[in-house]
Amino acid sequence: TRDNNGHGTHVAGLIASKSVGNGGFVGSASGVDLYIAKVSSTTEGATGLFTSAIARALNYAIANKIDIINCSYSMPTTLSTAEEQAYTAVLNAGILLVFASGNSGNATLPEFANRAGVITVGNINVDDVRNGSSYGEYLKFSCYGTSVMSCSREHKSGFEAMSGTSQASPVMAGIAAMYMQLFPELTREQLVQKMIDN
Repeated sequence: TRDNNGHGTHVAGLIASKSVGNGGFVGSASGVDLYIAKVSSTTEGATGLFTSAIARALNYAIANKIDIINCSYSMPTTLSTAEEQAYTAVLNAGILLVFASGNSGNATLPEFANRAGVITVGNINVDDVRNGSSYGEYLKFSCYGTSVMSCSREHKSGFEAMSGTSQASPVMAGIAAMYMQLFPELTREQLVQKMIDN
């Protein structure tokens, strides 16, 4: 899959990067196996989403027995029939969905965020201050996602800083993967609760 805008490359690096040159950056689940599915238009990144592509990507994850899906795009406030069916199938398959909460700065999280098997992640800065992140009663985690270095297809160095819940979400997805590896006996819901407790 070709990344036409750099968003996916940056997100993938935050999960699985093994190093970031002299900066010493390592992804939150360094070396984990990644399965990539493209859901956005060629230029708009996380905002130019295709409903049909999301449904296909979710079905692809089920077919390949994926454990965790990172969705570095804002959680939908309404779902098409195809999306509803695909997300429900994902959750019924026992897959953990990790969503970026969005960057509106408002309390806009939909009821979907409270479904079992869904983690919604907000963005904070180094001072633990919410940085333009959407929030609400269903927000389960906030994670550092401001000016985060990761892989880049644009810069000659191969690395760049980006900000947003799209950056916070993959960090948390990687942490969930590490928990899954450490505690394979836990159910999905038990795993999420252990993460909350810690």
